[in-house]
Parts: sequence; structure tokens; C-alpha cells
Amino acid sequence: MTQTGYGKFHYGFILLCGLIFFCVGCQNGVNSYILPSAECDLNLKSEEKGFLNVAFLIGGVISALFWGVCADTYGRKKIIAATLFIDAIMTFAASFSQTFGVLVVFRALSGFTIGAPGSLICTYLGEFHSSKHRVKAICYVGFFWTLSWLVLPALAWIIIPLKFSFVIMGLHYNSWRFFLAIIGFPSFIMSLIIMTYPESPKFLLSQGKNNKALKILKKIYTINMNNSQLDYPVKYLFVSSNESGNCQRTNENIFKINDGPSSFLFQLLKNAWTQVQALASPPLSYHAIICWTIYFTNMFGYYGFGLWMPELFNRFDKFYKQHPNVTSVSVCNLVALNETTTTTTTSTTLMINKLNCNHQSIDQQVFIDSLIINAVCLFGNLLSGFFADRLERRTMPVLLTFIAGITGIGIYFVNSSRQLLLISCLFSLTISTANFVISSIVVDIFPTYVGALAICIMSCFGRIGAIASNLTLGYFLDINCEIPIFLVAGIVMGIIIEFQMLTYIDVHLIYTLPVIFILSLITWPFINRTEIFKIILISTLAVIYTTPWDTYVIYNGAWTYPPDRVLAVIGWVPIEEYMFFIIQCIITTLWSLLCSRWTIPCFSFNYNKKSYQLIRWIPIILMGIITIIGYKLAIPGQHTFYIGCILWWSCPVLAFMWYGAGNFFIKKIFSSLIAIIIPTLYLWRVDQIALKDNVWHINEKMSLNIFPIDDLPIEEALFFFLTNLFIVMGVHCCDKARGIIDTYTQQFPIKFNIKWNFICQMFRAFLISEYSLSSIVVDDIKNSANVLSIASKSFNTAGYFFQTGIRLDLTILYGFCRVTDDMIDNELNIEKKIIKLKIIKNFINELFSDRKTIYDVKIKPSMININWKKYETKLSNIELSCFRAISRIAFYFPRKPFDELISGYQWDIDGRVVNNEDDLILYSSYVAGSVGALCVHVMMYRSDFSKHSLDKNYNYVIEKAQQMGNVLQMVNIARDIVTDSVTLGRCYVPSEYMDDEIQELKILCEQKNPRLLGDKKLKKYSMRIIKLANKHQSESVNAIRYLPQEVRGSVLAATEIYRGLTRVIVKNQNYPTRAALSKWNKIFIAFYSLYVKSIQYIM
Repeated sequence: MTQTGYGKFHYGFILLCGLIFFCVGCQNGVNSYILPSAECDLNLKSEEKGFLNVAFLIGGVISALFWGVCADTYGRKKIIAATLFIDAIMTFAASFSQTFGVLVVFRALSGFTIGAPGSLICTYLGEFHSSKHRVKAICYVGFFWTLSWLVLPALAWIIIPLKFSFVIMGLHYNSWRFFLAIIGFPSFIMSLIIMTYPESPKFLLSQGKNNKALKILKKIYTINMNNSQLDYPVKYLFVSSNESGNCQRTNENIFKINDGPSSFLFQLLKNAWTQVQALASPPLSYHAIICWTIYFTNMFGYYGFGLWMPELFNRFDKFYKQHPNVTSVSVCNLVALNETTTTTTTSTTLMINKLNCNHQSIDQQVFIDSLIINAVCLFGNLLSGFFADRLERRTMPVLLTFIAGITGIGIYFVNSSRQLLLISCLFSLTISTANFVISSIVVDIFPTYVGALAICIMSCFGRIGAIASNLTLGYFLDINCEIPIFLVAGIVMGIIIEFQMLTYIDVHLIYTLPVIFILSLITWPFINRTEIFKIILISTLAVIYTTPWDTYVIYNGAWTYPPDRVLAVIGWVPIEEYMFFIIQCIITTLWSLLCSRWTIPCFSFNYNKKSYQLIRWIPIILMGIITIIGYKLAIPGQHTFYIGCILWWSCPVLAFMWYGAGNFFIKKIFSSLIAIIIPTLYLWRVDQIALKDNVWHINEKMSLNIFPIDDLPIEEALFFFLTNLFIVMGVHCCDKARGIIDTYTQQFPIKFNIKWNFICQMFRAFLISEYSLSSIVVDDIKNSANVLSIASKSFNTAGYFFQTGIRLDLTILYGFCRVTDDMIDNELNIEKKIIKLKIIKNFINELFSDRKTIYDVKIKPSMININWKKYETKLSNIELSCFRAISRIAFYFPRKPFDELISGYQWDIDGRVVNNEDDLILYSSYVAGSVGALCVHVMMYRSDFSKHSLDKNYNYVIEKAQQMGNVLQMVNIARDIVTDSVTLGRCYVPSEYMDDEIQELKILCEQKNPRLLGDKKLKKYSMRIIKLANKHQSESVNAIRYLPQEVRGSVLAATEIYRGLTRVIVKNQNYPTRAALSKWNKIFIAFYSLYVKSIQYIM
């Protein structure tokens, strides 16, 4: 291509590609201008307008892989021409849409088709340019994208306000529809013009069409140089191995029309698989990950701030009108003051006032601001083209991305609309220019046979970033202003990665730190001080124990690090190696948390002395033998040195950890193996890549040179397996010790804190053998859990999301409440009910016999003298277990809620009628509000925040906890009208709701045939109770903010799971016998509450 010269052909070709890119830009921005009018014509809701924007982007996401494969198989020009033509047809057809559904379908199809030229134009353009001119050409083409976003608002300003409307064959047509049709016209024109241009010579070469490629090059030479084709110095073309690779195809591979659709589909899938395989193989996979990640982050920022700039301008404008004497206000204060919701569009260029569908006007100032921003971006496109061939190729994207991140942070500090305009100009200029430079680099570094696929997938990631920013930023902006600002700026700045050789720090930036980020996002609802303490402890011990060994191995030359691949060394060990110690600990600890947190630790204790001793000592003896063997093998300079060092270093510490937690590990063997194997496989892959790229090197003279996997020595495979086993064992050591402390509170009374006395207690709990402790304690807890698994499935699901100590005591508390409730409900004889209630009262009297008042609580565990023999004859084994279990944790409970619980049981025995809503609330407070108050005490005592106390808010939080308990009980009552009547002969529906109180109570309580009332009446009663519950829920839910932070999300999840039953009742046309949520519905509600809804209570 260099021999063709650079001249008229290339200038015309840049213009062609620029105009095509102009069409793409128009399609991406057109929704912004048709929405205000379409909103009135089609009666669109806010969520429908948002969906219209997302549908266009989703169409582009879905099409990325398809168009990439097609372009690498059938040619760039054909795909671009065909999709432009189809897009024009789709846009024209969309202009006749009479309903929202039809418009969405056509816009999604338009997004699907326009995604091809939007992605492929850079490939098509780049392959007609030598590397010297490629970046510059693509930057100049970016000029036309920005130009389209200047032309669009001007065109909209002219056409949309036109007052014309007519009907064609029953279809209403007006100005906004005409505007949409006009936008499709350039695509149609460009689809015809591009057919006069040649196919990419590089693509033809990759297809084995060397002669055709040569003819095209000769024509370009003639146009540029005004010379004869015979003068073209190149006579033959050959394909380099880098370009052809394993994917070189000949004409016979290309689908022929007469081959039939099945052959086409087969060939397309085959080509797709071949190209994806090529992209997934190093070194292409490394470059792909970098480029796609950077493009995702840039588009997240570009659309993220771009979407909200016009909204912020509008808010400034409103603020100045409302406060004419105030000249400055910060963005976050502005957002906080904003009390009205303004619908934003996906355009950064125009906001149209939509207050009146009969009067559409353009906000002049916002229009001018948008023009200024886009004009600056035009200047940036031209400037980037000027510098493109004057700077090293990685300098521009790194520098521009860094500046974009800094200006993004600057938005937080602006105090006026003029400052915001300046920041917006800088941000849009740098990030949009960076995107075009990155596109040029992708064309440059990927071979032809996967070039189109690489850039299409990159565009796909960019669109996903746009969708993600569209969904997240709008949600966060009014909740907490700082979140979207620093989120976008952080994401944009977070990926500043070199495009050349892989260094050790690159390994962390690309392969390990993103994993920590992802795992942190997944695990953050479950992170508490215990987990942080665990990570710090394991990481600290790993660094202390590993550093001397690592230094010794490097000193003896078992492995080396090229000086240009590391930042610096401390002693003999690179800084990045120290980072790896900590990073691996964090990755595996977080992953282990996800694998093992779902069971209560004490359920994994082994109380069989004989098996306990065998499991403990046999592996320890074996590890002792292996240590000696490893020491003998670790002779410097020998092939066995490295593996010997690994064995003598790892086995002693593993033996020590196995002594305390080996049995615990075996009891959790499945989750333990998952916790070890997944990080090990991932780190094996990272190690493979690093070894292959010579980030570090294993000395063949000190290795066995056995490779279980390509490029991965057996020593490295063993090292990562053992280090992950270290970490998981360390996690189990902490979990076992904490489980002992939480279960045997009397023997281990010190609550969690970062002090020496607690650490010593942890160490003692780690060393102790479970069989030396009473197994009855755990048996009682298991019986409590079994009760809940049968009778309270909603709590059973919600309980998983609490930390294990809180979950343990909540299980005991709920188990006791469930058992005592069943003691009353399951007994048919009234006299026997009274006897059982007396047993419960006597037990509560003994339990709190040493309390001065009904509000007293104790801080430290204390033994309670209860005569268990008299209860053994009166209670079943399950009941006795639940009574014993509650007695062990009752020291930090007040007596009052238990007395209220008994009052609720007395209410049921007396058969009292619920006359009105006050009675309903009173009854609910007895049987459920009391439990809500007790739950607060569990959370306060078991919370890791030992200094956290309610102080002034104590009465408020207890009151609201009781109110929330009332809410959950009212939900149960609303659900169980039929069940309570049929099984218990009870009615908790306020009689004031009833049309005929005497008759309906007779039907419900005596005849036990609630269906006689009819579904309509049953649902009416249920809905009234639900309405009352919702009122109390809205009054109480804010108290979650005053609980320890680590439990807020879990409490919200637990309450939302219960309240999910109301949605089942509301959606049901008839009144269900007993509404229930499916397991997956409960899980969805819990995760939505934890990850999304709880944010407002945590920030």
C-alpha cells in the first residue's frame, strides 16, 4: 500500500468513509429529537422512552459478532453497502410507525444494521492506508461523527416545529416522522456510492485473490500518481504468515448462492468458530482484552457524562431562575436541591421542552452549549489527525484517557454552568478523540482475517458500556451525586495500559486487579470486619512467610525477571511479586467467601474423637515426610531444586493449619475444592501467559521440565495449587475459630475486636478439638434450623444473607418462636393449650429470674440455672432442643418481648376477636413486633462493630423494628385468611371490614369454610390488610440506616422476601389459598435488595 502513494484516491476515500460515519452518527442521535414529539403522538411513558434508546443500542450489541464474521468472510464493502441500504429502508419504514411497539422493532433493527458500518468503517478505511497514515485518516473520519451531532439539532430545529399533518392510507404522518425519514436518506445514497469503490485489497489477499488485490492497488497508484498501471513497482503479492495464519481461506470456502441456506449457515458458523478461536489465542487475546476493556470504559464515560450534561445544564438554568441572587452552586448541591424529575435523552446536543405537547420549543441556551461542546470536539478531531503521525501510537490514547478522567473528577468541583461547559468541552474532546485513536490501533494490530471481528466486538463492548452507563448513572444521580461522578471518572482512568510488551505490572492491571474488582462487586454485601480482618491476617502472614523463601529461590536462580519487565526490586524480589502475594490472597479469600459462607460453621464440626484424630494426624505425618523429602531434593543447581523448595516450604505450614482446621476442611470438602480449583485454574492461565511473554522465566536447569499443560512447568502448577490451598486453609482456620466462639459463647466470651485478647481467644479456638466440647449445643442448633426449614422457608432463605454469627442466633431465636407457636397452635384441646402456655411462662420466668426489670440486658455471657429435668418430661425432643438453645443466648435479650410473645399466645387461646385495625396492630406487635425487637438485639450483639451502639436512637430503632415485625405479621395474615380458617378456625381480619360480622365470623371460625365468602371478598380483606402493612412499612424502613452497616442489606432482603408475598396476592385474579414465592423469586428479591435497593441505606 505504501507503493501506491498518498493522494487523490485517499482523500476521496476518507470523504466517502466520513460521510458513511456521518450516517451512523445521525442514526445514533436521532432518537433524541423524535422523542419529544413521538411522546405525544404515541403516548409514551418515561420507561418506554428509555427503552427505545436501549433497544437501538441492544440491536448494535447483538449484531457485533454476526457482522464481524460476515465481513471477515464476505468482504467489508459488501456488508457495509448492504447494511446501509437495509438501514435506509428500516428508517423510512419506522417513520410510518403508529404504535410504540412497531417503532421499537424498527429502531432495534436499525441498531442491528447500522452497527455494521459503525464498526467496519474503521477497518475498511484502515486497510486502504499504510500504518504511517492510518491513525490520521481514522481521526479525520471521526470529524464527521461529531459533525452529524451538529447537523442533527439544526435539522431538527427546522423540520420538527413545522405544522403539517396528513393521513396516508390510514397512517398518520407529520413533521417528526418526516424528519426520521430524511435521516435515512443519506444511508441510501451512501449505499449506492460505496459500490463504485473497490473491496479492501488486504481482505482479498486473505481470501487468496492476489490478482484482484493487485489490480486494485494499481488503480489506486494511477489515481494518486497520474502514472500508468504498468509503472506500479509491485508485480506480485504474497500473504505473510501473520496475515493468513490458520484462518487463510480460498475462494472455495466462500458460500455460493446455489449451495443453499443450510450450507451458508454451516459455513458462517464454521468461520465464526475459527475466527473466535484465533482471537482467543495469545497474543491476540491479550491485545483484544486491552482494547475492548479500554473501549468499554471510554464509552461508559462518553455516554455516561454525555447523557447527563444537558440535564445538568437544565438544572443550573432552573436554579438560577429560582435563586437569581445566587451565583454559584456545586453540582452535588444542585442535584440535592432538585425536586423535579427531568427526562433526559441520549443526545448530548439538544433538550426540547416537553411541558406541553401542543407547544414544542427548543431550549436556546442548552442548544448553544451543545453546539459549543461539539464544535470543540470537531477541533479535537482535526488536531488529533495532525498529531497522529507525530506521536508514538500508544501515547495519544493513554494521554487523552488520563485527561478525560481528570476532567471527569473536575465535574465534582464546578460551581457554575460556565465552569461545567468548560469541563464538558475538555471531557468530550479528549474521550471522543481517544475512541477514534483506539479504533485505528485495533485496525493496526489485528491481522486481516480477524480484524473486522475484533473491531465489531470492540464496538459491542462500547455499546454495552453505553447501556451500563445509561442504566446506572440515572439511578445513582439523585441518590448520591458523588457515586456517578467518581464512578465514571474512576472507570475512565482505571484502564491506562500500554499496548506493547507485557510487563509484570500489566499482569496485575489486566489479569488480577480486575478480578479483585469483580469479586468485590459480587461480595460487597457480605463483607464485614471479620472478612476484612481475615484478608489482612492471611495477606500479612503470606508476605512474612513467603518473602524469605522467594528471595532464596530467586537468589539461587530458580526463576528470573527481565529488568525491563518489572518496576523495581526490594532485595531480590520485584515489587510486583509482593503485590502478587497480597492480590492472590484477596482473590482466593473473596472467592472462598462465596463458596463457603452458606452454611453455619458449627454444622461442620466433627465430634467423633476417633475419626477426628485419624483425619488430623495421618495427613500431618505425611506432610512431615514430604517436608524431609523436599529438603533433600532442594539442591541448588539441580533439576529438583525448585520442586524441592516448594515441598519443604509448603508442608510445615500446611501441617500446622491442618492440625486446627483439617477436620473442618474435610467436612466442607466440596466447597473447599471449588474454592481452591477455580482460582488455581485461572492463575495457571495467567502464569502461562506471563511465561510465554517472558514476564518471568523458570530456569530449565532447576526444573524437572515436565509440562502438564503447554508452557506451564509442573512446579508452577504445584505452586499455585498449594498456595491456594494455603489461603483456603487459612480461611477455614479463621472460620472454624469464629464458629467455635459464636457457638460456645460461655467458654469464649470476648466479642470480635482487633485487640490482643480477642486474637488470643481466636488462636485458642483454632487449636481446640471440637470433640472436647459438648455436641449437644450444636445438636440443639441443628434442631432449631430443621424446624425453620420446614415451617419458615422465607426466613430460611433470608437467613443466608446474614453473616454467620447473626444467622446462628437468629436461627435459635426464630426456632424457639416457631416451636412455642406450634405448641399452642398444634394442640386442639384448650386445657392442654393452657398447660403448654404455663410451661412456656415458667421457662421465661426461670430464664430471666436474675433480671431487675423487664428491660435489663447483660453484656457478658452468664450461666442460667434451669431445672431441665422437669422440662424433659413435658417437652418433645425438638422443643427441648429449642428451649436449651435459646437459654444459651438469652443473656443479651430483655424480658419484655418474650412477655409480649406470651400475650399473643394467650390471645389465641382466649379466641379474642380482632375488632378493628388497632386490634390487628396490637396482636401483630405481640407475636411479631416482639420478635422484631429481639432481632435488633441479635444484630447489635453479634455485629462486628463492637463500638456501634444505638445510643440516642435506641427507642426509635426498637419501635420501628417492632413496627416492621407488625408489617410482616400483617402480610402473613393477609396471605393466610383461608389457611387460618381451615386449619385453626381463626380469623385475624378486623371485623370492622366485614359486611355481616356475625355471619362471616361464623363461616370463618366455626364452619371453617372461608370460600363461602367468595374470592372477591377474601381478596378485598387481604388488600386492605396489605394497604395497612404498606403504610407501616414506609414508616419503619428508614430505621435500617441506624443498624450496623453490615446488616442493613440483609435486613432489607429479609423483609422484602416476606413482602414479596403481597405482590403474589395482588397479581392473582382470585384469592390464592396460600400465596407463596418460588425459590428463585426469593433469591431474585434478595439479591435485588442486597445489590441495588440497599444502596440508599448504606451510603
